[in-house]
Amino acid sequence: MLSTCITRLLEAQTSASHNIPLKQTCVCTPQIENKLKIFLIVLLDIIIQATLLSRISVFNVYTNISIPIVVLLSIGFGVYTGSLNGMVIGLIEDAIFSPVIGVRALIYFTSGFLIGNSEAGINKEDPRSGMILTFFVTLYYTLVHYFVLYITGNGFNK
Repeated sequence: MLSTCITRLLEAQTSASHNIPLKQTCVCTPQIENKLKIFLIVLLDIIIQATLLSRISVFNVYTNISIPIVVLLSIGFGVYTGSLNGMVIGLIEDAIFSPVIGVRALIYFTSGFLIGNSEAGINKEDPRSGMILTFFVTLYYTLVHYFVLYITGNGFNK
């Protein structure tokens, strides 16, 4: 379905460049458009995290934009999208940055799952709820990440 939508968009651009009138450019459903947007957000997150933010540190602290993205996906799209994308982002980041595979995937997955399941108590319109959840997920990330790295012998400043 997604490939059909992309093909139709490309055909529409080609037809528009030749001044051929179009009846309808794409019959993408909102679900396909949401999936495409989520894919692009996750892709941009991984690219920015791997290229820019992994090289910039302030007092030996690195920025992690994946946590707010997992929080926002969980708040906006629910438990399935938040946890699945959290696991995908975590596995890719583990493969790139971490000596232990699966730690970030587990943290992002559980964060997305818990936030997605607690939709009833979260005000989606208020940005403060996203900031508060990002703060707590960052604390959770830090505690679990360093605990697992300490247990496996890969911890702190090796």
